[in-house]
Amino acid sequence: MSIWAVVPMKAVRQAKRRLAPVLPDRMRERLVEAMFQHVLQCLRDVSCIHGIAVVSSDPSLADGDVLFVDDPGTGLNAAIRAAVATTKKEGAATALILPADLPLIERRDIDAILDAGRDNPVVMVGDRDNAGTNALLLSPPDRVDPGFGEASLDRHRSDAIRSGVTPIVLDLPRIRFDIDDKDAVDELRRLRVRGFEFLEAGELVRS
Repeated sequence: MSIWAVVPMKAVRQAKRRLAPVLPDRMRERLVEAMFQHVLQCLRDVSCIHGIAVVSSDPSLADGDVLFVDDPGTGLNAAIRAAVATTKKEGAATALILPADLPLIERRDIDAILDAGRDNPVVMVGDRDNAGTNALLLSPPDRVDPGFGEASLDRHRSDAIRSGVTPIVLDLPRIRFDIDDKDAVDELRRLRVRGFEFLEAGELVRS
């Protein structure tokens, strides 16, 4: 079974603009890049993942070992749809869709999703509020139309059931932890996560 990961990523300068009141631009961009590279490295460490597709409008993210998919520019879900279609052309039987803002994710979290996917074609992980979707495993990759955004966990669950599958919803706290507001940034700073030590320079963080 060929498994591909799909990582949607905004252009670095445009990503996480909601954090502008919290972080200076150069710090925000550094955080965005660090989270993106961390997610990619965790995926690279999983030997059964055959390829990684990054969908973005930023060609600087076209790293040598990832398949770069140009963002069509019509929204997040259209971008994911384009990347999923590309992975199918590459022979993917399964797609794991992960956002690029998961600073705590570890290889074992990805392993847990893939293990669950051996017995079920749809596996999901929610966000901190258990409303959004922070991981979505699909076999085949287009079994469920991506509907990321507000209340997407229930939407993906309903779509999976309509396709004839009762999905597995995993509680993986490291994946549920994403970075969308000041509280999340402050918590990441307190945790002193390797690779994100630059956030501990409190004088660079706006009050």
